[in-house]
Amino acid sequence: MTLIDSHAHINSLISLEIADKTIQSFQAIGGRNIIDVSTGIKELKISLELALRHDSIFTSFGIHPERIHRQPEISITSLMEELSEGLLLCGNNKKFVGIGETGYDIYETTLPDEEVLEKQDQLFKAHLDAANLHNKPVTLHIRDTNTESGELYKHAITVIKQNVSNVPLYFHSFGGQEDILPLIKDIDGYIGVNGIISYKSAASLQSIVKDIPRDSLLLETDSPYLIPSNAIRDNFQDKKVNESQSILWIASLVAKYRQEKIEEVLEYTTANAIRFFKLL
Repeated sequence: MTLIDSHAHINSLISLEIADKTIQSFQAIGGRNIIDVSTGIKELKISLELALRHDSIFTSFGIHPERIHRQPEISITSLMEELSEGLLLCGNNKKFVGIGETGYDIYETTLPDEEVLEKQDQLFKAHLDAANLHNKPVTLHIRDTNTESGELYKHAITVIKQNVSNVPLYFHSFGGQEDILPLIKDIDGYIGVNGIISYKSAASLQSIVKDIPRDSLLLETDSPYLIPSNAIRDNFQDKKVNESQSILWIASLVAKYRQEKIEEVLEYTTANAIRFFKLL
């Protein structure tokens, strides 16, 4: 079996040594590639170093939208400059395969939603412009105050239609909003499923995952975040940390809810990731 983790944050681990061990553990179970997603320039520099050390690591770069309200001391101008600086740093590096994660996040913000969204609009459009310019696919993060709401998805898709031309789109960490799936299908978007599918609160995702088209489903861990529930990770050495190897557990649940074989799921999701990110 060949596995690809389409969205992880290996660059957020405590040290390069721990990151190295995580990558090696993934490779030991058939891991082919990890898309290491950077959320700022600091993470990007670590990610590029990991990509240099490991053939299996590829980099996606963006400025996370929640930084607008998590770091209100940093101006939108500074964040836009950081995006430009990071893109220059990526340059023509063959390991730089995507823009993002980018999008919208108003979860647990203490600032007025309108103020946050206005700045996130500016930042999101800058990412879309970069994707058009560099011909790179975009990974999207969408999180509303109510995680079951689809309003921010609708807003993001409207902005996308106004600003994107022929750029592949990947909706990371899909929550299973039934009314949003047709909208993503309509723009030929890819959909990422991670350990959330193992949660008791994820009944909607467990039900709707069978309706995601085969050619647009991606498996991801969001490692080291979103650790799967205890029920499917009995073999983890450290159950407090999510790793890319949990792709196996996620794939097993996706197979269960889609009534498919796990080998089948891994085959087409791996092919989808290779196609989306144009992996070497």
